[in-house]
Amino acid sequence: MKIGCIIYFYGKMYEKIGKIAVESFQTFHPDVDMYHVNKENDHLYESTKLLEKGLVKLGPYKYLLAAEIMKKKKYDKMIILGADTIVCSRLDEFMDDNESDILATLGYPYRYGADEFETPYLYKTPGNTDAVDVLSLNADVVCFNNIKPILEIVNRSKKYPNMHEQAALNEVVWSANPDLNFSFQVVDAPYWEASSVYNVRSKGNITLPCEYQNRSFTPCLCKTPHKQYPLYEKPWAQSMNQFYVENDGGAGAKLFNKHHKQIKVWHYCEGFSALSDDHFEKLINNYIFKYFNEETKKFFIDVCAPIHGSSFFTERFSLK
Repeated sequence: MKIGCIIYFYGKMYEKIGKIAVESFQTFHPDVDMYHVNKENDHLYESTKLLEKGLVKLGPYKYLLAAEIMKKKKYDKMIILGADTIVCSRLDEFMDDNESDILATLGYPYRYGADEFETPYLYKTPGNTDAVDVLSLNADVVCFNNIKPILEIVNRSKKYPNMHEQAALNEVVWSANPDLNFSFQVVDAPYWEASSVYNVRSKGNITLPCEYQNRSFTPCLCKTPHKQYPLYEKPWAQSMNQFYVENDGGAGAKLFNKHHKQIKVWHYCEGFSALSDDHFEKLINNYIFKYFNEETKKFFIDVCAPIHGSSFFTERFSLK
């Protein structure tokens, strides 16, 4: 089984967090070939020509790169990760399933759709309107055992001017279109049954409240006026302060969220690229000094990324 992983990032905003993403994946997967594509080496890929000509957007470009690498290097399995992730465990659900075409992970539990698809809305038990899950997929933590759905996602992303590859991933998985009959597993769904989380559900089974959202992305539809927080303020502290580590200091140390689910991939998922430098710095420092507890930061440093994490999680972050 030949396996590759791609993480694409460049620029000062992603330099430090991106290095942690790469290092943390390699910590748990020394047997997987890592491709960090950036401005120093993107000229080596044909996909870059399409990006430069404006024929593919930046998000789908990462998927096109994955397909190009998968084809040229003859990989059986390709993992795609965002630069704003921290891998906290070996990704067994990705590594062990060699049959499913797509191995997807949950995004925030909000429902969206288009003419071609709608994300499923689940109740924990019939008639229980409180315990629900929305199987909305996030495109920054995903694995493929087949190149065809990757190319379908790139092609279909052109229909979605805002969500791009994320909307296209959800269409390819959830559409009833017989041409999209790919096998798939959502490895951390439904949330209440999953023993581990691979994405933003590390924060819990919660969405970002309207008063914290970026209005340039999501216009407010609330019927009554409410306070709007600055983009560097998030409501995650109450949930994240309850993260804990089992077997701390041991070879099998594991990070868990407040619902006792092992965090296998942490994903910031905050739309960093849409923030000003000042807001980005403030938000990262809020994560380091307000949201992550000391136990979590120690786990990131000692277990996941000792080279690049040791200074990142102990010093004040700056882009300068």
